[in-house]
Amino acid sequence: MTTRTMKLPALFLLGIAGIISAEGRCKVYPGDNAWPSDEAWAELNRRVDNRLLKPCPQAAACYPGLEYDAARCATMSANWTNSYTHLDDPIEMFSPVYQGLTCLPPNIYDSGNCTMGGFPWYVINASTPEHIQEGVKFAKETGIRLVVKNTGHDFSGKSGGGQSLSIWTHYLKDVEYIPEIVDEVEGYSGPAFKCGTGVQAFEIYRIAHEHGKVVVGGEGQTVGVMGGYIQGGGHSPLSSIYGTGADQALAFEVVTADGRFITADHTQNSDLFWALRGGGGSTFGIASSVTVKAFPDVPTTAAGFKFSTADGLSNDTFWSGVRSYFDHFIDNADNGTYSYFIMLPNNPSPGNFLFQMTPFFAPNKTAEVVESLLNPWFTELRELGIDFDPNITEYASFYPAWKDFFPLEVVEKVNVQSGSRLFPRKNFESEDLRQATFDAIRTSLEINHVFVGFNIKATSPDNPDNAVNPAWRENILFALQSVRWSVNATADQILEARNGFTFGDMQRWRDVSPGAGSYLAESDRMEPNFQQSFYGDEKYPRLLELKKKWDPEDVFYAATAVGSEFWTIETADGLPHENGRLCRVGLDALEANYQFKSFSWIYARANTDVRVEEESTDNMKSIVENVTSTALNYTGGMESIVENITSIAKNITSKASNYTHDEVQRMLTEQYAANMSQRSYRPPTATNYTGWHAWVWPALVYLIGLTCGVVAVNCKEKYRLPSVLAFCATGIEILRYVSGINMNYAVKDTLLKGIIIQCMGAVVMVLREGFVLTEEQKRLPWPQRARATYKIAWNGRFINTARQAPVYHLIKDQDKERQVPSAVIEKRKELAERKAQKATTENDRKDNEVAPVTDTANNQVAVEIWKRFSTHALKIWRNYRLRRMLEMVCRILLIIIVDNAKDIVIDRYLGFVWTDIEDHKSAIIRRFLRGDHIEPREFWVRVYFAFESIWAAYNWYNRAHLLCALFFVGLGIDEPEEWPPMFGDIRQAWNIRRFWSKYFDRLIYRTVCGTGEMMMQAVGLGRGPFMGKKRWLLNCLVFTISGFFHAYTDYLAGITCGFWWEVFSWVANFVIIAFETLFLHYLKTYCPRVYHALSGKIGKTIGFIWGFSWVWWVTPKSQFVTLRCIP
Repeated sequence: MTTRTMKLPALFLLGIAGIISAEGRCKVYPGDNAWPSDEAWAELNRRVDNRLLKPCPQAAACYPGLEYDAARCATMSANWTNSYTHLDDPIEMFSPVYQGLTCLPPNIYDSGNCTMGGFPWYVINASTPEHIQEGVKFAKETGIRLVVKNTGHDFSGKSGGGQSLSIWTHYLKDVEYIPEIVDEVEGYSGPAFKCGTGVQAFEIYRIAHEHGKVVVGGEGQTVGVMGGYIQGGGHSPLSSIYGTGADQALAFEVVTADGRFITADHTQNSDLFWALRGGGGSTFGIASSVTVKAFPDVPTTAAGFKFSTADGLSNDTFWSGVRSYFDHFIDNADNGTYSYFIMLPNNPSPGNFLFQMTPFFAPNKTAEVVESLLNPWFTELRELGIDFDPNITEYASFYPAWKDFFPLEVVEKVNVQSGSRLFPRKNFESEDLRQATFDAIRTSLEINHVFVGFNIKATSPDNPDNAVNPAWRENILFALQSVRWSVNATADQILEARNGFTFGDMQRWRDVSPGAGSYLAESDRMEPNFQQSFYGDEKYPRLLELKKKWDPEDVFYAATAVGSEFWTIETADGLPHENGRLCRVGLDALEANYQFKSFSWIYARANTDVRVEEESTDNMKSIVENVTSTALNYTGGMESIVENITSIAKNITSKASNYTHDEVQRMLTEQYAANMSQRSYRPPTATNYTGWHAWVWPALVYLIGLTCGVVAVNCKEKYRLPSVLAFCATGIEILRYVSGINMNYAVKDTLLKGIIIQCMGAVVMVLREGFVLTEEQKRLPWPQRARATYKIAWNGRFINTARQAPVYHLIKDQDKERQVPSAVIEKRKELAERKAQKATTENDRKDNEVAPVTDTANNQVAVEIWKRFSTHALKIWRNYRLRRMLEMVCRILLIIIVDNAKDIVIDRYLGFVWTDIEDHKSAIIRRFLRGDHIEPREFWVRVYFAFESIWAAYNWYNRAHLLCALFFVGLGIDEPEEWPPMFGDIRQAWNIRRFWSKYFDRLIYRTVCGTGEMMMQAVGLGRGPFMGKKRWLLNCLVFTISGFFHAYTDYLAGITCGFWWEVFSWVANFVIIAFETLFLHYLKTYCPRVYHALSGKIGKTIGFIWGFSWVWWVTPKSQFVTLRCIP
């Protein structure tokens, strides 16, 4: 089994290494460091035979700039809605609303200027599979977004993509007629056409007609029927006889995400073949050709007519005529007909309704047969007094009938959103359901929505096994409705209209057809639970698994495509369109989405039956428990949603399934890896502050807090408490604000801990230890007083040292000299004079030496250059401040190098999976004692957790400490010795007590100890808390405070579960230290020889093993819960 590897942080989730910026979770964008250079684009152009285009929008001719052309603008504007205006353009799409409306003719929508918006920046005009391969490889290697376009008909704008590379397959036009082809698996034997994926409906219909054949294609003349149409299912005027377009495919030639060019059919790459037949385009690969079935040409009859309330009909009569048509849907579809009809409000004049049949299409039917089919309905219409004039025409073949009766499709308006529903047969078998369906549709018309209907069924005689939405197999009425808003509406008004349509108007249709679906190529891009609507619950899990298999790195993406729920386009106006950056979905987006966009992998996978062997049932039940626990931790109070997930997840334990236990675990692992790569977590209640301005307010508040801290140590005693409280209040405000900023978890966690420590430290140092200015400092001017005392306000400056803090509040020069004995000062001066004299003598000696005669001029120049360089370098090296700063830089670089090397090693040799952090695995000792099987891998995973729990704190605190030291020492505010190491010597930590007292960071340790002492004194435990039994109480208090401190910081940073496990893991340290101390006491008392024997290297080695074993055992107790609350 192949699984993707990932890092599981262990202390800062536990210690995420590096700052993951937008570049890490998003496709590469112009302005990113990784954006390809001009030379890289030029090389790509060479590889694709100079077919790399950098096109401009057509409407650029209407706006000031290099492309401005008034005449071309006028012609283009007059023909804007005509399909042929856009067909041969490499970037234009038929739903311009999804481009972002940044460049349209001013008479359509005046954007003020013209920008690329949601259009691709570069386009490969592919004419061979090799061109596609080069484009795919380039996108994969560079990380840029890749899109695929044929004609751009998709209602959701799938062919768009801002700042992307597009593969344009429009000119893959080759068509080969195959007189006889045999597919035993499909059960088909007969003629076929092998077509390039750029072939359009009018082209293949004409070619098939010339061969005396028909093929299944769309009703639209210009639709690219061999591209996204056939991969998305595809309905056709022939569907009631032969099924969907996808049912006709016998083979695909396709370029996969790794750049290979392969064939997919029933005998090779059959799983990919299954997915390509109905699983959607721009998802699994880019097809360059498809072989489709062909059938004998047939005579065809078509009929067209209309009636309207403008002809004197009352509204009730009009709707009675429409309602009577619904009674004949099943008979018409079962007889192989295809009707395409529209109903319009306010047409042909305001207040009127229009019904128009355009057309009633009957392949392989004579006019006489069509009349007999329509007569029952026509009779009812005439009895109602509805006047209409049907035009029924019989043709000798399919092509001319299609050409004459189906209208040319037009480009959508800029203020329209459409949605669709596949109403199943059962909705028309029951009188009650039929009436409810009719009422829902009538309501749409009466609130001024346009309606388009297709009375059609889509079952194939071959009954093929493919990825076509199961809802098509039950369909009798495929219907669409559209909503409009003002062209000049604001983004908020548009979003309000779209939400009202999606969750109101379309919901009425969903309510009367529960469990049905929608057609993904003609649908609402905001369709809730699109996985079920477009693909079906029983097929989506397999499709998602195949997506991960054939495109594990998500090279391909399209809106509402399989796997698209893990990505989002971040648009400036918040509307759904292609003008934005494509990024991984964050947890904030999941929390706001009631349809479980990133839970869909659980929903879809769990909602199918799962094939499980009898002995796997217990394991599967543990998965159910884990999914339930994860959902409960994550969703908080959303009980109904949790219950839904729970009930669905229980289906995993079913035995009659298509997926094994390992396959389910693989799904969990891959999704977990995808979400962990985001690594930016916020509490659900936080506000998403973004941009540079997000830091202005906390920076201002921080400066105010520093001022309060300076005042606290300069003012009289009665004013100290209010000043310290003001300092703490500013810290609380910063905590509230910073917790809402979306940033890397480990950075945020470190920042929050630092702020809390500053507040605690200020209270301890000023109120408890009574730090005040010296008399000499008080005589300084205010600016110098502030500089001399800022370290009290900025608490991290004086707690993290082994020396007493008051040293820091002395004047640097005079007061430091007073602390050093005069004899020592004289000795230092004498040594310095000797070194200077020695250096002078040595230089004089070298200057007096005569260079050898054999030295060349070049050697003399080199010697002179070296003398000058070495002199300056020596001066720099002798500068104590610069030398210490260089040492700090080297330490920072070493930490970064070690951290990245650690990550590489862990990723390569360990590679975590979801099952590594199952809840039951935290109880490893209990499982061992009762004889349960424990994999060696569990041991090594816990070793990594233990190591990371120690390393992460060192890594992040030391980085922050050294960077601050570098800043203040570089400015000359501090001396290097005022920044001693933050951590002690790990070699002194040969037991748990010494680990905390000798090694762990003094910043937190001393501050928390001081806080504990204050709390003990406040409750009347007196002075000297480190004496006798009071020391144990203080230690208990210190670890309890630390537990709450860390748990609360994690909560602020976005980890909202595992709070009490975090507290427990810290308090447990006190308990084990108590047992450790008692053990050593009794060992020293009753076995002194053993005690002293263990004080050497052997004893210390045992102590190190013991300490590490404790961390190895206790860390997963909290971290498994914490990690599992990230879904």
